[in-house]
Amino acid sequence: MDARKDSSPGSRRFGQSLRDRLVIFFLVLDLTTLVAMSAGVAYHASGTVADQVQASLEDKLRFSARAIVEDLRTKWEHLRATSRNTLLVNGVVDSLGREAYLRSFIEKLTLAGRGGEHPQIAVLDYKGRLITANHSAGPPAPDTPWLKEVLAGRAQGSVRLDAGGKAWVTLAFPIFYHSQVEGVLAAEFGFDFVGELIPDAGHPVSAIVDAMGRTVYGDTPPAVVEAVGRAGAGPQFVESGGQLHALLALPFPDGEPPFRWHVVLSVPVAHLHEPVAELVWRMAIVGLFSALAVSALVFWRARRFVQPLEALRGTMHAIVDHGDLSSRVPPGGGDEIGQLGESFNNMMGRLQAQDVALSAEIAERRRAEADLRTANDSLRQTLEELRATQAQLVQSEKMASLGQLAAGVAHEINNPVGFVKSNIRTLRSYGEDLLMLLDRYEEACATVATGPAVQQLADLRAQMDIEFMRGDLMQLLDESQEGLVRIAKIVADLKDFSHVDRQELEPADLNVLIDKVINVAWNELKYKAEVIRDYGALPSLYCYPGRLGQVFLNLLVNAAQAIATRGSIGVRTGVEGGEVVVRVSDTGTGIAPEIVGRIFDPFFTTKPVGKGTGLGLHIVYKIVETHNGRIDVDSTPGRGTTFTIRLPIAGLSPAASDVVLASDGA
Repeated sequence: MDARKDSSPGSRRFGQSLRDRLVIFFLVLDLTTLVAMSAGVAYHASGTVADQVQASLEDKLRFSARAIVEDLRTKWEHLRATSRNTLLVNGVVDSLGREAYLRSFIEKLTLAGRGGEHPQIAVLDYKGRLITANHSAGPPAPDTPWLKEVLAGRAQGSVRLDAGGKAWVTLAFPIFYHSQVEGVLAAEFGFDFVGELIPDAGHPVSAIVDAMGRTVYGDTPPAVVEAVGRAGAGPQFVESGGQLHALLALPFPDGEPPFRWHVVLSVPVAHLHEPVAELVWRMAIVGLFSALAVSALVFWRARRFVQPLEALRGTMHAIVDHGDLSSRVPPGGGDEIGQLGESFNNMMGRLQAQDVALSAEIAERRRAEADLRTANDSLRQTLEELRATQAQLVQSEKMASLGQLAAGVAHEINNPVGFVKSNIRTLRSYGEDLLMLLDRYEEACATVATGPAVQQLADLRAQMDIEFMRGDLMQLLDESQEGLVRIAKIVADLKDFSHVDRQELEPADLNVLIDKVINVAWNELKYKAEVIRDYGALPSLYCYPGRLGQVFLNLLVNAAQAIATRGSIGVRTGVEGGEVVVRVSDTGTGIAPEIVGRIFDPFFTTKPVGKGTGLGLHIVYKIVETHNGRIDVDSTPGRGTTFTIRLPIAGLSPAASDVVLASDGA
């Protein structure tokens, strides 16, 4: 049962009545206010605590940074002074016995500052080769960047990570003699001195990150390493992994030693949030009790306010669920809710009257819309049929005019061809008689005694090459006779094809009809393709030969136009399953798959404007359809196209002829 149909307050779940929703509203309002206040207090307190922690952390960070810088500066200046020591300079310059002397010198050498009691010292010559060292490690590679700089006269500092991942600080100074670099003094020591500075700094140094993003001391998360690349001159704070990390660039004066390090101090984030969380928890408990008290008071006072609204709700459900616009709200008091009920009853009276009038108007409009849609569909279909019929009439008129012109041309050609053929036959007869007479003259000359006249005839005969003329004359007459036969055949085919508008059904041999069409269109075909004919035995088909001739002509011309340079056109006929099948194939460019389904539509063409009307294949389709046949196309872009025409062997009956003629005249 639909819950909204039951207007009884006791049958509804909590939250469905207005009274329940008022309680929920004030409860949510109190809780929202509590949450907002708690969030504000927490935000303000968090900001204050965070500022205090950050200020303290920044002081300790700066103190630690100064301690590290001062210690490294002490070691740097001490090593600089040592590199200028006269005993060291003389020992490097004097190559005789210098290794033992220098070893004794550096074994006594220590660095000032924390952790400098046992540094690894090495002395190199002016080519970077090791002279002596107080440790077993080999000399630095010749292509070491800091070594090249020191040999060029510039003091250098660098950090090296050994195979175990431990970081070592290298300080190196050139040893000058008469302003020339004669050697190198290099000291290497670990970062243990940073740990010895911790008691003085007052807070443990978490990590040191160099300019290459390597953590050379301690441990720090990747987020802090990424922040080093974006850090400026002042301190920067990053929260990651439950820790607040403060980082600061070590301020080396004048860039000596040339280190770009960042020192990192870290404290747990929980130190920032514990006091704030305690305050928020206490506020939440107090706010929750106050919200429950307000909700109880609202629930008790809302009962009297809701009862008239429940009656209004029941009436509205009756109207919505059952469509009963005659339902009315029971009379109420004189307060605002009673006036609301009275206004609702007046509104429903007017709405009921308007609903009756609107229903009648909607029904009338629907009937008019249906009639208009039907008329529109009929008009659209009639327009399409009219356009197609008009196009076919134009094409038919063109073909009829072309047929009359072709018939006239054929008639005009037939007359001269007739008397030329007759003259050739007569000329051949005359030639045979003259050749016979010539033979007799030659026989007579052979029996006459020699003399001047006989000699002149012999010379003339040799000069005119009578033997060649005798053979060539008949050959010329035969070739002329053959040419006239071909002209007569073309004229006859053209005359047959000119009867495309003939409306009589007659039996026809499609193989003969196709040959005639090829003969007529030969001028279009011979320059583009080789025509391959594969004719099967066909029964006589009862049809309109002129119209089917137009079908084959359109397909053959289209095939030739689809071939870019030179190709082949195949025409194959046969009988398949009670149907005469004609296939016209070409090796042209083919038809794109997305337009194959539209090639038989009227006015559709892929040719440029002015090159095609888009009616050729549409007319082919309609002619095949009027012969109760069908036409299919199979095309592969880049390989060619095949059109397959299937016509029933029974052809068209006289009754079907009447239907076809009626459809053509429509």
